[in-house]
Amino acid sequence: MKSITRTMLILLALLLMLPQGAALAEQKPVITTKALVAGMSGVFYGNRILAEGERPMLFAIISGDFPKGLTLGEQTGILTGKPAYPGSYAFRVRVTNPAGSSYADYRLNIAPYDESQMAQGGEDEAVIGAMEDSLSGVANAVNGGRLTMQEDVAYFVDTRGYLYSLEAPFSKKAKKMFEPRKYAHIDSLPNMLYYYQQYLDNEASVQQGKNVFVTRIVKDPIVGKGRDTLVDLRLDYCHSLSVTQEQLLFIGYEGVMVRAPLGGRKAIDMRTYHDGEEITADLAFPFNGKAYFRQEKTGWIYSAWLDGELAMPLVQEKALCYTLANLNGETRLVYADSKKQLHSVGLEGEDPQVLDGMAATALNANEDYLFFADAANKNRLSMVSWDRPDEIVQLTDFAVDQIYAFENYVACRKKGGQDLYIMALGSEDAPVKIKK
Repeated sequence: MKSITRTMLILLALLLMLPQGAALAEQKPVITTKALVAGMSGVFYGNRILAEGERPMLFAIISGDFPKGLTLGEQTGILTGKPAYPGSYAFRVRVTNPAGSSYADYRLNIAPYDESQMAQGGEDEAVIGAMEDSLSGVANAVNGGRLTMQEDVAYFVDTRGYLYSLEAPFSKKAKKMFEPRKYAHIDSLPNMLYYYQQYLDNEASVQQGKNVFVTRIVKDPIVGKGRDTLVDLRLDYCHSLSVTQEQLLFIGYEGVMVRAPLGGRKAIDMRTYHDGEEITADLAFPFNGKAYFRQEKTGWIYSAWLDGELAMPLVQEKALCYTLANLNGETRLVYADSKKQLHSVGLEGEDPQVLDGMAATALNANEDYLFFADAANKNRLSMVSWDRPDEIVQLTDFAVDQIYAFENYVACRKKGGQDLYIMALGSEDAPVKIKK
């Protein structure tokens, strides 16, 4: 036993006498990425160079011809960006950690921009669903996303970022659902709420000695407890959040739409292109497997399959607001132009039709009615049904700038303030101001 112990001590002493670099030589980076997938000029490229070994690691391009428009993350090894020009680019990458450096040579082929090589979409049923979405409230997200309903209960977010619920007939004070905040951009399905949340992580804040905030999109059972994170966000905010039976869609950083399966798998950037350009959005909602979104810089309205890459222009002028609505049995896109005049256009793209005598500054719809802030009547909330298209029914005696449509109710925000009002359809009662 003593001889074994003496032998082990001798071996340990010999190891300690070795130079530090030799002891760590086996831990220097081992680059495991052998080749890079090809890209296309003008189209977002995302890939990662992977390496194993001691952390931290630093990645760098040290020689060769690297595509303009791409960057290599120094700490992540992630290649991202939009290649500016087609070509075949050869370059060398160095990966360094405390034990040393390793090198790899790559050739990245960038093809010319070609929409025929992009995904049209409309094929993945897990993404596009059964094409049976309801028109009710389809444009709630582009109206601000502050209120949703299930059955006779309204769920809404106030201006301070608290989440409330209120049951019909809405005469009582609303009930605050949670103490922590901030909540925003709420939507729902019959058994679940979906919303953005930001909260202070007390444990992480103590560990790091500074305030650490968590931003996420949550799915929250309407009955019972057990809300869970659906999407962890890498940004401080998102907007235009809405759901179908299969997917959640929102706009994240730099106007990029993001979709996430409601089952909780990884969120996917939904990048769409038309005529050599990536279309970035400022408003969006999904319906029957497609996203309907407004281009940020032009105000044009496009559609694209949720599982596709190609965007189709539906409105080639600035749209102030838009929704989908049932016009004489056909689902059409209704929008207000820069002069507030209403038009409708088919979902496959065609010449817009003017809706004579109708002007609006906000729009929404359910299966039976088109709701609008009537620009010809001091922006008061009004509605019209398409079996009586000449009969405009005024619903409020005050101007509105947000409209939330549901099967049996309609809600709105009073223009110039933050107060929300709600009323039952088919009732002669005045809209009820929501109190909290």
